[in-house]
Amino acid sequence: KIIGVESFVCCSQLDFVTFEENSQLTTIESIAFDSSSIKCVSLPPHVNAMKKDSFCDASKLQLFEIPENSELEKLDLTIFGKYSNSLVNLRILFPQNKRNILNK
Repeated sequence: KIIGVESFVCCSQLDFVTFEENSQLTTIESIAFDSSSIKCVSLPPHVNAMKKDSFCDASKLQLFEIPENSELEKLDLTIFGKYSNSLVNLRILFPQNKRNILNK
């Protein structure tokens, strides 16, 4: 249910993570993907919490997708760390019913 602190920190071979369709993942802890080479994240629907700096310094991140049936109520850009402005190629995709979740 949780991806813990530093689970994938500095994983240079990590391009993407695939979750099963019925994934029960609910939380991504701080610095879980810090300094990883992850390029694509497609959240499973039950994720409702992502801690500050979850994807800090994941400079290769290009796509962050939130599903239509997502339980996420707020997307705080602090999940990308204090250098989130450097993610110029990042596309955040979220459905129409979640258009108000972005919290800058």
